[in-house]
Amino acid sequence: MTKPTDSATTGALKALNEVLSEIGMPRGETGSGKPSVEGIAAQMPAVARATAVETLANMQPRMANAALEASCKRVLGSPPDWRKENVVNGSQGFVRESFQRALLPPGDVTELANIAARLCVPLPAQEIARKLTRLKVMTAGRKDGETDTEAQIMAYVEELQEWPADLVVKVIHPSNWKWFPAWSQIEDEMIFWGGDKRRALIRAINERLVEQQSNERSNER
Repeated sequence: MTKPTDSATTGALKALNEVLSEIGMPRGETGSGKPSVEGIAAQMPAVARATAVETLANMQPRMANAALEASCKRVLGSPPDWRKENVVNGSQGFVRESFQRALLPPGDVTELANIAARLCVPLPAQEIARKLTRLKVMTAGRKDGETDTEAQIMAYVEELQEWPADLVVKVIHPSNWKWFPAWSQIEDEMIFWGGDKRRALIRAINERLVEQQSNERSNER
């Protein structure tokens, strides 16, 4: 595996900047009242969200990860500090690095959260279902008993909506599979292409957003 080049990172940041709207920063609060990157993504206007999805879907996953790390360095002054551990890949048995936690440098993450929201948007459910149906048609079925195809695709769609669009496009492309994959294989590939790293960084941003909100409310008292 090769790391993205500086030019690739620059290209990713340029593409990302093109879809950053001028509407200001939504609070992104969930039903629990806690701000989050996912909440910001959910509150995007429809046109901005569609543009973000299209841009991300055409971006290589490692380029998207590089763009988010570069944005962290620009906004907070330094990149995140990673806490890693080696884990065994569930379906294939090889050992890989897993990014379990990202430690952010001090600073306000409001701008970084707005950027991260553009890098976590999922594909629409209908588009995921279309891609999964194409994958099912173009791969061989495993002879492990009858499978309810419709129920399987529906279950996969639900799970894949929890992953960013670029990872889904990359992983479920028919060229990657001879057999229609089990869910554990898809999840392993998501992690292989950096999904756990992005999730770890987004979790860290969410934690800082909650901390910032708590500090703001304390100062108002």
